[in-house]
Amino acid sequence: MGIRFRMTRNRREDLLRFGAAGLLFLVIVTIFWNQSSTPLSALSAGYEGYILEGAHRQRILNAEGVAILKAWLEDRTRPVFNPFTIVRQHQSIGRPDTRYEFAIGMRPVDETAAFREYGVFQQGAIVYLQVEPVGIDRVFRASFTAEELENALMPYIDGDFRSSPAKFP
Repeated sequence: MGIRFRMTRNRREDLLRFGAAGLLFLVIVTIFWNQSSTPLSALSAGYEGYILEGAHRQRILNAEGVAILKAWLEDRTRPVFNPFTIVRQHQSIGRPDTRYEFAIGMRPVDETAAFREYGVFQQGAIVYLQVEPVGIDRVFRASFTAEELENALMPYIDGDFRSSPAKFP
């Protein structure tokens, strides 16, 4: 017993019908995938952040600031339902020409304690959360602006860091 696809005499209509069903399936999978839980529990244990874009660019966010950022993500964002926004965000994150109002990378202070690294990228009301190395990325709609988030994190900025692009021989 299995699925038997029944074709009609009009192949064009059949292709259109199966194509529409496939597209609907992909849209539903994309929406459900973006709604699944995001593992943020590790962020409360000894992470620091490196602000890559925004008003406090090239600054370090201490562990207390990372805890505040985690609370904002958990309490003041909700998953996006628009599959086109989700796919567009996933495609744009890898392009070097994409600019964000706020971007921060977070990693554990003690590198032997945890293996996950996080990235938060905000443009307007859209927040892209990147979780590595497992690749559990999510797209959220925020109830705050990048400026409001940066102002809340300002007291937790400790110092400067310098990043330099990789040099090729």
